[in-house]
Amino acid sequence: LTSDQAASLTGTQVAALETGDLRSLSTAAISNLTTDQIVALNTAQVASLTSTQLGALTSGQLQAIETQDIRSLVATQVAGLGTEQISSLTLNQVAALNTATIRALSNAQLGALDTDQIGALTNVQMPGLSAAQIGVLTSAQVGALPTADLAVLTTAQITALSTDALAGLTPGQVAALTVTQIAAITTTQLGALSTEQIEAIEVADIKALTTAQAAALSSTQAAALTSTQI
Repeated sequence: LTSDQAASLTGTQVAALETGDLRSLSTAAISNLTTDQIVALNTAQVASLTSTQLGALTSGQLQAIETQDIRSLVATQVAGLGTEQISSLTLNQVAALNTATIRALSNAQLGALDTDQIGALTNVQMPGLSAAQIGVLTSAQVGALPTADLAVLTTAQITALSTDALAGLTPGQVAALTVTQIAAITTTQLGALSTEQIEAIEVADIKALTTAQAAALSSTQAAALTSTQI
């Protein structure tokens, strides 16, 4: 099919296309599809698209893919999406990405997610991020994480957070960290926390600090400890 022929198909005709026929469409033909035609694609059809075809979609076309179809995408397909496409994903689409796909996001793709999109990630998706991916999160992105997402981070993910990223944690987020997570924080990370963040550490977590961690607190940080924490 030519671009013009593809664009003239009705929704019913698009939905009737065999996956092989869909995969044979050129990137020009794919990029010429209307959003209504994109909506008409079923899950099997979306799952059959090549990474090159997905990469040819406009932001509007990408946003038209239904969430259940987004869930069917595999890592190799999402690898074809540019950072502008990633940043155009709706919040529902971000939340629909499967864990394998989330783990396959490049540093550039992960960095393209804005704070609202980061906040849309679920506590099922978060454990799927590798330590390397966690390490490139910005302070703004970390500050946008819901406490439910923070609570499921593994100790390896916690130690992978950069000191700059940790600076983005709000007192409420710090208070939501578990004893195990606080115990996993490195002395370098602990030493980079602000006094407001230190004050927010729960008493049970303070008591779980190792000797090395306690020694890493600066005099300013130590002075910020409340009477309840000491």
